Amino acid sequence: MGLIPEQLYNNIKNLNKLRNDYAHKLDFDFLKSDIDYFDPNRNVKIKKFGMALSNGEKTVDPKNAILWIGVVTFGWLNNHCKDVRKFE
Repeated sequence: MGLIPEQLYNNIKNLNKLRNDYAHKLDFDFLKSDIDYFDPNRNVKIKKFGMALSNGEKTVDPKNAILWIGVVTFGWLNNHCKDVRKFE
């Protein structure tokens, strides 16, 4: 339909899958999930952001990765609706 960019749609779809897996699979391993989401500003790769906030560890901190995924995806959705689609 072209209402939102395809990469934004994919971020939302992947975020929903991540939420469903986390909520419904008892043996869910966040570190094995696909957290390579698209950042429209290309500021940071999600996996690198998760590592950067993990006290220098080599693993991704799930809380930090989820935080960035949410901020990027829903900030992008908000800006798209407000600026491109002219919603108020």
